[in-house]
Amino acid sequence: MQALHLCRRQTGVARFVFEVNSPAQAEVVLRKCDVSQASLVQKREDGSHLADVVLLMAEEAARMQSPQWVFTGQARSIQSVQKGLKQAGISLFGSKVKAYWSPGKTGFD
Repeated sequence: MQALHLCRRQTGVARFVFEVNSPAQAEVVLRKCDVSQASLVQKREDGSHLADVVLLMAEEAARMQSPQWVFTGQARSIQSVQKGLKQAGISLFGSKVKAYWSPGKTGFD
């Protein structure tokens, strides 16, 4: 799985959106880890799948009161999703961000 984008309801229920290379393989991993509240988005090399990630997250945000966001993964993917959510009028107040890699960069955790 390439990246994880999580939104948590105030009730403590977590919803996940993963960008993945292989949805079938990711489903196996998620079942083994007992993760049921997840949506999988097939990664495309041109990054156009990130619009699908934004759409899923915007739909989840519409169902929540004061969603809390945690973004992890590739720095550019995180930036793109955050930009899309902001353009959709969704607040990212209190977001947590942890980029784990970026092409051509070193020094990430």
